[in-house]
Amino acid sequence: MSSFLFGISAAVCINGYDANTMIPLHYKKLYFLPLTPILKNVKVSPSEFQDIHKALPDPSLENNKASLIPKERASCQFLFASSEDDHNWNSVFLQSFQLVTCPKAGHCLDVPSSRATWPTRTPVREIHSFQDILTYF
Repeated sequence: MSSFLFGISAAVCINGYDANTMIPLHYKKLYFLPLTPILKNVKVSPSEFQDIHKALPDPSLENNKASLIPKERASCQFLFASSEDDHNWNSVFLQSFQLVTCPKAGHCLDVPSSRATWPTRTPVREIHSFQDILTYF
């Protein structure tokens, strides 16, 4: 949204990615193709956990650039919050941002009070990261 709407001074991205994934994204007359996962790169653990962080191709490659969200159009500051052990995205971010990483937070951060999908020891870390987000604003 911060790439397309005016007047946004700060944006927070929690466990996000810098490209459109899975389904096409339409905004006004713009169309962003999705990055298609490379299924052979998905690793499945004995407990059926799907490690997908190597399944998405590099969005900066020429044939994938149509999926990139144009962050350079945004005039705001970005705060990216991500677990250091994230197994969803292997993100690389560009300019003008602050990064908060959460050691030992498991594979995925959620906002406090969100529906728990992965019961781990992350709630304390998520509350701490949410405090970082509030301080950021």
